[in-house]
This record gives sequence, C-alpha cells and structure tokens, in this order.
Amino acid sequence: MSHDDPTNASGPERQLAALRRLESIEPPRDLSDRVRRHAHAELEAGDATWLAVATRAWLRVGVPAGLTVTVVAYLAWAVTQADALYH
Repeated sequence: MSHDDPTNASGPERQLAALRRLESIEPPRDLSDRVRRHAHAELEAGDATWLAVATRAWLRVGVPAGLTVTVVAYLAWAVTQADALYH
C-alpha cells in the first residue's frame, strides 16, 4: 500500500484525504474588512504605557503564579493536618 496514493488508504487516512480535497470557504467581504480594521486599530493602540504593560504582566504571570503557590501551600497544609489526625 502506497502512502502517497489516497485511493489505497483506509480508515482515517481516507477521511483525511477527503478533507484535503474540500474547497476552502472565504468569509464574507464585510466581515473580513471589519476584522482587518479592528486588528489595525489594536496594532495602532499598541504603544501602551508602563502601567498597561505591568497590569498585563501581572494578570498573565503574577496572578496564576500566586494562585498556584496558594493552592500548593494549602494542599501541603491539609495533608499535614490529616496526617496529624492519624498519629
């Protein structure tokens, strides 16, 4: 069986070959224009202040890290307390 010939493929390979033969669907022109305008507006507003950069960093790194540390500390405390009950 040749891997290059989709007619000899079976199962998932045949399904993937059928999907590859499908034509792509273009979005409506007005939707593309709206998305493009919105993306350009976001890029132009990209020169953010230090406060915006710090806030973004805090929300993407600081909060998840703090939450992870809190959960791990609580779990360690809970295991220690449960262990103390059995001794």
